[in-house]
Amino acid sequence: MGIGWRSFIFEADGMMRRLSQKLTERLVHGQEGLPEYAGQSIRYATAYLDLDEDGRPSEFRRIEAGIFHFDKDGHVQQNLINAAFEGRITYEDLEREGSKDGPVIDMSATFKRKQWKTKNRWEPGPEEINQIINFIWKPGAGTRRRKVPKKKKPVMTAEGVTAMEKIRKAVYDIYFASSHPSQDEQEAMLEKVRAIQDDDRGSHAALWKGVGDAIQAQLDERAAWRSETGTWFAIATRWTSSDASPEASGKGEQLEHVKCRGRQEAVKAARKLRKKYANDYDAESGVEVEIAPAGTDFAPE
Repeated sequence: MGIGWRSFIFEADGMMRRLSQKLTERLVHGQEGLPEYAGQSIRYATAYLDLDEDGRPSEFRRIEAGIFHFDKDGHVQQNLINAAFEGRITYEDLEREGSKDGPVIDMSATFKRKQWKTKNRWEPGPEEINQIINFIWKPGAGTRRRKVPKKKKPVMTAEGVTAMEKIRKAVYDIYFASSHPSQDEQEAMLEKVRAIQDDDRGSHAALWKGVGDAIQAQLDERAAWRSETGTWFAIATRWTSSDASPEASGKGEQLEHVKCRGRQEAVKAARKLRKKYANDYDAESGVEVEIAPAGTDFAPE
């Protein structure tokens, strides 16, 4: 058993074309181009699959989609690197925008993030998803490609994939909506959410409980970031831009982390890490050093 992937591009007229794994890898690493698409922006989609013991697709996992921006020679690597860098910057700006308190709300970061997503992302509809599913599992191929499992697993259809994408988007929307207000507003929101949860029943109550738990976790993180005491970490991470691919916006590899007692000790450890990796830079990668309190998103597990 393992995980595999299949990549496809959708031309302007809606025609789908399969890209081999070798061609996809060479394309995103700048080793090959597609001159027929020079100067065009072409939608792509990558389907992630569970593989059986013979390496054949057995179950559909998810689809991730984006847009290839081909240069005048039909290459995409530099534009993928640029998109990964811009995506990271707009995300960080959005996070900072959400952490600001005050009566005036600056929405410029939100607008820039929306522009970036419009330029570099798209959501496949049922038609495109069915095209991919039908290509992977051609008529009559199911019985040859799948061994009979001891317990039959539910198979997600195009309708299920579409529903999951909507749920995923809703979860991100809830996260950003709940994390942007001030601490006082978050506490008031939490009180209101808990009241709704108590009045509701069944799956609706479970959903509201999840929203409340998320807001409480954000409040706990705020408290951790304000604290000067407790466990903190200094973390060095290498970011490799040349590994930007349709599946990810850059690649991060943690080089080292130091467990510290309190914020000030973590700051001192971070300075040592920055000095240690000062020369660990090249045209394709760089090292970032940061500090984070235990239990937050940025801290080691």
